[in-house]
Amino acid sequence: MSTENKTTRTCKKCGETKSEEDFTVKQNTCKSCKNKYAAKYRDRKKEKIAADSKRRYAGHKEEVAAHNKRYYVDHKEIIKAVRMRRKEQKAAYDKAYDAKNNKKKSARVRRRYNTNNLIRFKSIARCAVQGAFRRKGWRKSSKTQKLLGVSIEEALIILKERFLNLYGEELQSFEWVHLDHILPISLGESEDEIAYLSGIWNFQLLMAKDNGHKSDNLEYTINGKEYKVDLTPLLEFRATRLRREA
Repeated sequence: MSTENKTTRTCKKCGETKSEEDFTVKQNTCKSCKNKYAAKYRDRKKEKIAADSKRRYAGHKEEVAAHNKRYYVDHKEIIKAVRMRRKEQKAAYDKAYDAKNNKKKSARVRRRYNTNNLIRFKSIARCAVQGAFRRKGWRKSSKTQKLLGVSIEEALIILKERFLNLYGEELQSFEWVHLDHILPISLGESEDEIAYLSGIWNFQLLMAKDNGHKSDNLEYTINGKEYKVDLTPLLEFRATRLRREA
């Protein structure tokens, strides 16, 4: 028998002659065909496989947990090294991708920002809430949506209704429109108060010129109608906080 015949075999599935390295020991089906069959089997029986896996895990939870813990302890340095390598690889990939697609990405983001009111409002709301904390030298520790007290979608609906009541017309675009704190954020004396003033109850949408005139004033005029800010909500919140601390 020739040397070539000793180092090659023919797959009984695909009929191709391949190197011994392409076969599992004592198997006449090549690794490629076995992998294809396994993939089809997993796809066809995925519900059964998931159920079997779940059943096995349910019956051996403590054993699995103990095994995983032992494995981590025995291979801690290797696991850390692999995680670090993957993190570096992802960072390098992201950097290369951004460098290659920066213009396309920027154009796509700008297009969505300029054409989708909800996406634009999300950005405006986050900036307004973050800015309120930053101006006082603090950092926002909760998500914007949690501070608003409603979802971003609900907040936009509420603010559109307030805009309609103020100006007598529906909001069409965020061009030249500002998100304003009705009760000035400058009145907040603690992080808790800033968080309280960041609720949806204390926001309204104003045209840029009107927001500039209102600023931190407690009395202002919109469309010829005079408004006066009610300090009661903040004073009650402050009194409640003081009673809790006493």
